[in-house]
Amino acid sequence: MSLPYSTAQRWLSPHRLGVYMTVTSGDSHAALELYEWNAEVASACLRDVGHFEVIIRNRYEERLTPHQSDWTAKSSPLWVAENGI
Repeated sequence: MSLPYSTAQRWLSPHRLGVYMTVTSGDSHAALELYEWNAEVASACLRDVGHFEVIIRNRYEERLTPHQSDWTAKSSPLWVAENGI
């Protein structure tokens, strides 16, 4: 992260950046590098979460469409309170 520390502190909040400052023993450059590394790891994980979401959505599609072709529509009987949803 190439932001000055004071800008990063305003952007992230003193509390949030403080977590990284604690871990890096007050080294602001290392804290910002650690924050950037954490953002990259989180981004990589979200990619996998997105793939998992598609898999689950496709399984719902496979199972529900034969019984209710418009199951995603707001007016579908699957989404009424009487069905507990």
